[in-house]
Amino acid sequence: MKKFIIVPLVLAVSFAIVGCTSEDTHVEKNSQKNKKADGKIVWKGKYASVRYYKLYQNEDAKGVCYVKWKVTNTSKKHISITTDPTHSYADGNQVLIASGIPIELDHGKSSTIPIYFSASKIPKKVETKVVVMDGNAKILETSKKITFTK
Repeated sequence: MKKFIIVPLVLAVSFAIVGCTSEDTHVEKNSQKNKKADGKIVWKGKYASVRYYKLYQNEDAKGVCYVKWKVTNTSKKHISITTDPTHSYADGNQVLIASGIPIELDHGKSSTIPIYFSASKIPKKVETKVVVMDGNAKILETSKKITFTK
């Protein structure tokens, strides 16, 4: 009778130990994924900041490459954000990076509208400058070159 109680008890403890070990590994893997999902701050200016996530292509829009980013208005005023068309490159070739319209942001607000450009494949490196303007299109600041990598 004691063997019938001990064997299930040993099995239960073994499963509990294995379950805890695999959970710890799972949590560690998710933590690494979350770091990538949180992005990386690639520029912080007086009026705004840029967080970069990834370069990607969408199967439905062949020939277009997207930059997943998040721009945040860190100032106390309404601002517009765009990229500088004269300083935008994909693997060293000049490209026209667009978002359709300048991103308009009120104080403390963010946008994740992707920027995009024409490309047959995802480049290894994309470089651009971010331009921050006020409501009258007066340039408040321009970033140094920002690099997004694959």
